[in-house]
Amino acid sequence: MKELIDNLLVAEDAAAYETATKACTDYFLTASEPEKKVIKKAILAKAEQDLNKSIESRKKAEELIAQFDKKEVVIVVDGQKYPLQDWVTIKEYCKLFNIKNTMIVSNWISRSIIPKENILCIRELNHIKLIKAVKYMN
Repeated sequence: MKELIDNLLVAEDAAAYETATKACTDYFLTASEPEKKVIKKAILAKAEQDLNKSIESRKKAEELIAQFDKKEVVIVVDGQKYPLQDWVTIKEYCKLFNIKNTMIVSNWISRSIIPKENILCIRELNHIKLIKAVKYMN
């Protein structure tokens, strides 16, 4: 019986697992009650081990898929790359930080409350201004 359980626990591929499981269940039919408990415990332990491996593999696969699906959009201004997820229009900035109107933000720009390095003016897009999406005033 020890050999049956050892074969079950070391089974790595589906064919070896199936063979070992069949051998254990065949033996189980004629086993004593204490032996049945040992076999049942071994089969459940192996199933739990395989389930945990499966969960790990799925997580790794999801991470890999996420890496390939992740699309980082960047804009290049004067040779400098800026990830667009960090930058918003003045209107979006107002929505994001619950500011009443765009004139308030435009005023902050003219008064340098928003630092120049946190403002992108894109000439090719009719001089649209993008602002780094961080909170500047309370």
